[in-house]
Amino acid sequence: IVHRDLKPSNIFITDRGTVKVLDFGVAKCFDQSDQLDAMAAQAMPRDYNETSDTYVTFSGGGTLVGTLPYMSPEQWGTDQVDHLSDIWAIGIMFWRALTKVHPAGTMSPEKLKDRLSDLDTPLPSIASRDGTLPRAVVNIIDRCLEKRKGLRYQSATDLLVDLQLFLQPSSERISEDVCPYRGLAAFGENDAKYFFGRSAEIRTALAQLETWPLLAVIGPSGVGKSSFVHAGLVPAVRGTEGGNWKIRVLRPGRVPLHSLASVLDDSLETGQVIEGLSDQLREAPGLFGDMLRKSAGRRRHRVLIVVDQLEELFTLSDDDATRKTFLAALLAAADDPSAPVRVVLSMRADFLDRLAGHKHFLSELSRGLFFLSAPDTENLRETLVRPAELAGYAFEESSIVEDMLQTATSRGALPLVQFAATRLWDSRDKVRKRLTASAYAAMGGVGGAFARHADEVAAAVPLQSQPLLRAIMTRLVTPEGTRAVVDQKELSGLSQEAGEVERILDQLVRARLIHLHTDPTQGATVEIVHEVLITEWPTLRRWLEEGQAARAFMHELRLAVRQWVARGKPGDLVWRGTTAQEALAVVKRHVLELSAAENEYLDVVRSQAARTKRRRLLVFGIILAALTAVFAIGTIAFIRVSRANDIASERQAAAEKAALDARSAEAEVTKQLAAVKSAEAMRTQAEADRQSAQNAALQANKTVEMTHEELKKANAELLKTLDQSQKDKAKAVELAQAAKVAADAAKKATDDAKAANGKLASLLAVEQQRVKVLEEEKKKIHTGGLK
Repeated sequence: IVHRDLKPSNIFITDRGTVKVLDFGVAKCFDQSDQLDAMAAQAMPRDYNETSDTYVTFSGGGTLVGTLPYMSPEQWGTDQVDHLSDIWAIGIMFWRALTKVHPAGTMSPEKLKDRLSDLDTPLPSIASRDGTLPRAVVNIIDRCLEKRKGLRYQSATDLLVDLQLFLQPSSERISEDVCPYRGLAAFGENDAKYFFGRSAEIRTALAQLETWPLLAVIGPSGVGKSSFVHAGLVPAVRGTEGGNWKIRVLRPGRVPLHSLASVLDDSLETGQVIEGLSDQLREAPGLFGDMLRKSAGRRRHRVLIVVDQLEELFTLSDDDATRKTFLAALLAAADDPSAPVRVVLSMRADFLDRLAGHKHFLSELSRGLFFLSAPDTENLRETLVRPAELAGYAFEESSIVEDMLQTATSRGALPLVQFAATRLWDSRDKVRKRLTASAYAAMGGVGGAFARHADEVAAAVPLQSQPLLRAIMTRLVTPEGTRAVVDQKELSGLSQEAGEVERILDQLVRARLIHLHTDPTQGATVEIVHEVLITEWPTLRRWLEEGQAARAFMHELRLAVRQWVARGKPGDLVWRGTTAQEALAVVKRHVLELSAAENEYLDVVRSQAARTKRRRLLVFGIILAALTAVFAIGTIAFIRVSRANDIASERQAAAEKAALDARSAEAEVTKQLAAVKSAEAMRTQAEADRQSAQNAALQANKTVEMTHEELKKANAELLKTLDQSQKDKAKAVELAQAAKVAADAAKKATDDAKAANGKLASLLAVEQQRVKVLEEEKKKIHTGGLK
């Protein structure tokens, strides 16, 4: 498509910084040129107004199409109009933007036509108008304005390459020996010249960062978040008007607060973390933002804090309090849009839900979310084609690019495409400056190139070192399937042979499968170059699947060993109880490649477990002996209690018999008392009879008229009564004496019964007390309280 009317009024820049080319009303498509020209011919001719060049002038016959000051010689009729006419219009815009005048020196239509139609007389060089312009700029503009089409840039891409070369410092110009692709590695700020395909997103993110101090670049793994921030957004921030930016880059790592402290100016000057600064941040997270603002005010610069891979806060740190402090410090730094401090962080989208527990941070972050998706086909094509063109190379066949784009789209893995492009560059045709189809086919396309490369690296490791390679690679993956940052010393402890681990690490570094970092706060650390290595290398996936059961255990073991070593190997940090038993069981079930520190730690766990077992056996023996003794004592006590119970039963039976005898004696006494009472009643009756007889005798004596016979008879009766009375009296006396004897016997029997009852009660009390004591001893036998 040829626009045929490029001019400043048809080029717009949106609020988000996106460049738009407008008004394709007279554009020409090569396969529809006749139809479009016919449409243009039907337009009404209009005269050109020299005070304005914002409209298009057509001739009645359709021979003139375009805005006069920007029309190329061929648009005036010297040649066939094609895409090179748009290159001319760009040159005119450059000239007018830099000098404020037209290179032809006139705006008259007739004079323009005459001067531009004269192909033998070139336009004056822009250097004649402004001698201060760089030579490279002069050459670019002059070439755009060559009257003969064959001398102009033959494509917009060629023009762009020269513009890119001019914008790069001469010391950074790309050479043929430098690979313009980054493979699996992320683009850094120094790689910005190779970073293409994200222009619109960079402008949008930059505009968002200007209005809100916290920007979170969120996207899936492999979408290029780190590259976007470091090679796209950071250079754009530096290039903003009134820049003077200081960029501070950090990753949370295993000690997040140390990472924060390390980017403060005082730490950067000394190369070490200020003594106690991380502890101060732990106590007062707001100190981080306060120190940054004070530093910016004191040094008169602006500060951009870049927190790369925020997910490490959850994968490499288990301390929730540290996470809260870290996030609070970031908010303290990005709490004021008018302050000279900005914070940009990048994080995988699948870790966004981990922030749900930090509601305040998530609430503030929601205003600065920037979701980065995979580039579309055209931008992805740009990431492949433009770096090669920057180095002066091209793809031999367009089918190579199309196949790579299809693979990237289906897999969603931009790093795979970059890796394949890197491998293709290594096999480039240096004579013809081409990336060839034969080299692409030989490496097996995008997926084949990566898997084959990784397998070749693994195969180059000696057979006897293969288990060590596996142990190294699996340690570089967290249980969540992300990259782990591992201390190099920890890896070195996997082998007793000096230098074996270092040789393997060196091979992996040279093969660009891992990164080796040296940090003043964390020492030398190792990590996988990109997470795509975890998902797309079949060999590593198989290793991880085979060791899935032990991966979580190994992660816990590494954390425990790291803490144990850091604190001087104290005994209270050694696993005990169920944890130790489960750990030793896992070690027994699986063949694990352990470092020296891990083996030492597990040896201590085993020793501790053995001592615990011995102590338990000893305690068990003591308890068993004690139980045996208690059982014996209990048996003896039981026998004694049984015997005492028997004696008590016998004594109780004797007491009951004595009580029964006492009751019998009491009944006999009661019977005898009844007889005494009966005798007493008879005596009383006899006394009454005697008294009655006496009364009768007195009465008889008084009766003198009574006859002698009657007196004699009465005397006889009286004597008889008196005799009977004497007998009854004697018998009463006898019965009274018998009753007295019986009463004395009853009294003695009662006293004996009472004495027997008292003695029995005393014996029962003694035995009951004895039984109570024995029962208490029996209870102590069961409860283990017997001493």
